[in-house]
Amino acid sequence: MDAFVDKKKELGNFIDANNNEVSKVNLTGEINVIGNWSEVKVNTYEEVWDNKLHFNTDANKEVTEYKLSFYLNSEDALNETNVYYTAYLPVEEGMTDAQLGEDPVYIGLCETPTKASTISKEYYFGTNPTTYYPWSGWRIIDNASAPRADMTISSNTVFVAVFGEKTRTYPLRWYLNETDNENDYVKEVLGLEYNSSYENGLAPTTLEMIQAGKTLSSLNGTDYTYKIFKGWAREPINLDSTYFNASQTAFCIYGTWEQGTESLATIRAQEELDEKKLLVLTNTNDKILPTSSTYTVEMGYDNNSGTTIIGKNAILGISPRGEAYTGEDVNHPILKFT
Repeated sequence: MDAFVDKKKELGNFIDANNNEVSKVNLTGEINVIGNWSEVKVNTYEEVWDNKLHFNTDANKEVTEYKLSFYLNSEDALNETNVYYTAYLPVEEGMTDAQLGEDPVYIGLCETPTKASTISKEYYFGTNPTTYYPWSGWRIIDNASAPRADMTISSNTVFVAVFGEKTRTYPLRWYLNETDNENDYVKEVLGLEYNSSYENGLAPTTLEMIQAGKTLSSLNGTDYTYKIFKGWAREPINLDSTYFNASQTAFCIYGTWEQGTESLATIRAQEELDEKKLLVLTNTNDKILPTSSTYTVEMGYDNNSGTTIIGKNAILGISPRGEAYTGEDVNHPILKFT
């Protein structure tokens, strides 16, 4: 009979053509009970089947059982709706009570209850976030203390789930573009708590990011489109509801870009040796700097580290970050001092 009851609950009801709520599973008629039976179980079954199913019992075979009803919250328990799990506790003949016994969750008779996270909190069943101890996840509805396996039960008993809470954590992810796929982040930091802070520098610009982010393509041989990575869209802030909603599972930061189209002549003619000009010099066959181009170099010191003496055979070039610098080993040389 328990299997039929479970299936009825699983399938639920539907609304018929006359707007009446009708069960998808129905049993009618009479069942002759030839073995032991308890009043609480018979009453439960007849209630489930709206008294359309009647049980014929032998008065001499009645036994005592107490109904143990488990609910996820007090509201369901008080309204006797959405019961999570039901068990029947047998009482020995001649006795009026019995020991509670094993926790149904702990011994695997039902799934571990869960509670949906909020934007700032996540919940765990029981009183310990890492280990579940028997009966720590339940309380008797009119008793705040946790039940025990050896406690005495002398009537039908209602249990309500107990959940602990902790601050919700999120992964913090940096993406080059807002349109990138979920797993295409350039860096991820796990376990940041809601309302904690982060530093922008947690995701330093890397060579791979510069290579992915700096692009230059020719439209017609004289005009060029460019896209240059300029940093991150958000300054250091707190991870809070300003940027979150309860459905988000990660805190995302996106790259910012300078992009546009200019003619090669305009880029070559500008005096400042900026990133656009460096892109032209390193991505086209036009390697000649106009005489009007200027780049300030403090002779005697490396302009990047301040340690290497600039002398004969020193090179002005582009660093892995895409910045102009000097030294004797430059990936993309522009000028060589002789």
